[in-house]
Parts: sequence; C-alpha cells; structure tokens
Amino acid sequence: MRCGTLHPVDVAISYQGVREKMARMCSICQKIRKAGNNISHAHNITKRVFRPNLQTVRVQTGSTTEKILACTRCIRSNRVNKVG
Repeated sequence: MRCGTLHPVDVAISYQGVREKMARMCSICQKIRKAGNNISHAHNITKRVFRPNLQTVRVQTGSTTEKILACTRCIRSNRVNKVG
C-alpha cells in the first residue's frame, strides 16, 4: 500500500449526506440485497440481485435530526418518525 492512500474499508461512503460503513441497508430492519436468478422464456438462467427500495429520510433522534436510509416498507408501516 502506498503512502497517503486509504484502504477502501476505512473510508466511509457518503450518499446524499448519509454516512455509511457497510453496503446499502435499511437502518431500521437491516434489509439487504438478495441474490437470485433471471430465468428467460428459453430457460436461460443468469444471476441477478434483488435490492431493497431505500429512501433517504430525515428522522428525529433525541434533540438532533439526522438522515438515514430506510426501506419503503418501514416508512409505510410508521416505523420511522419523519421530520417535516
């Protein structure tokens, strides 16, 4: 490793102001991507990924507000206390 470069694991990824250390995951229910198969009409099988529908939401935590990634199912079922 060269001097002055950061290892990819040590760098926090920023997505629309949300700081992450891991893959894209719902902050409430920890839903992550799942692997599966595409199956064509001719039954050709290829790998694919099912990703959760994550939205950036401003939430109230104590006396501060912060942005989190939450799946639409958690937002719809009122597990998230949105600000505004």
